Amino acid sequence: MIFSRQFRALSRIAVAFAGAWAVIGGLIAVLSGSANPDGSFLGWVATHLFMYGALGGIAGLVSALLVAEAGRRAERLTTRRVALWGAIGGLTPVALFGTLGLVFGASASALLPLGALGIVSATLGGTLAGSSAELAKRGAIARAAAAPRLPTT
Repeated sequence: MIFSRQFRALSRIAVAFAGAWAVIGGLIAVLSGSANPDGSFLGWVATHLFMYGALGGIAGLVSALLVAEAGRRAERLTTRRVALWGAIGGLTPVALFGTLGLVFGASASALLPLGALGIVSATLGGTLAGSSAELAKRGAIARAAAAPRLPTT
């Protein structure tokens, strides 16, 4: 099956965000491995990898959709704007899970750690999106410099 360029780009951005968040989840699991009530260390790490990877995947999808809505090539967008969209994308899963928690009866004080996660998620989302925009610009500059030029007479 052949996917469009936009869909491939969307999936790459989502995978990049998910991978970054999975690494963070894995680190958290390893550092807090003694807190596992079941005793299965690999299960504990795998659970954290999946949970944080899903969080990053959602953030990456939202960020990529915001960038795609601009309707321009990535190298033509300003880095600040793309970083802002990445931060918004990073806040999206936190807002989603916080809203679901409130709807299903969680107290506001129980959602306080989610606020800290939102700050980290927005920072990571903005950093990933902004650095991706800079890499796209550098790639476009390198392609333009390597383009063959016709000799002048």
